Amino acid sequence: MGFFVQLTEAIAERQSLLMTGLDPNPEMLQSWAQRRGMANRSFLSQARHWIKAVVEETSPHVCAIKASLGFYQALGPLGLELLLEVRDLVPRDLPLIIDAKHGDLNSSTALAHYLFKDLGVDAVTLSPLAGQDIAAPFLLYADKAV
Repeated sequence: MGFFVQLTEAIAERQSLLMTGLDPNPEMLQSWAQRRGMANRSFLSQARHWIKAVVEETSPHVCAIKASLGFYQALGPLGLELLLEVRDLVPRDLPLIIDAKHGDLNSSTALAHYLFKDLGVDAVTLSPLAGQDIAAPFLLYADKAV
């Protein structure tokens, strides 16, 4: 099923145009963890619990979930592992959008493959300020949105 069909169905089913942002911001997570008695846990543990809670609480009420790739990349390999967990937690009938905003001509093809094939996201945001060449590799995936 293509992204726009999936999105339209999610909007109709949930009667919502809202989208959940799923960005593990360290400062925000620290405050969240303290309120829940989890301050002594690792950041990764806190992030896992927060992501699971947010997805469970919001997925019945939103038409998509959007994760900003930069937050996960900043955490290094563990962040990319966490992003794989996000894919597993988001219900398959709910579109997962990656907010990438990458503009590196040399990495567009690899990033498009990673996001759409390896991670299985449904849509991506880009900032093709340097021209169409940045977006072109992403546009080869007809069932995805860019």
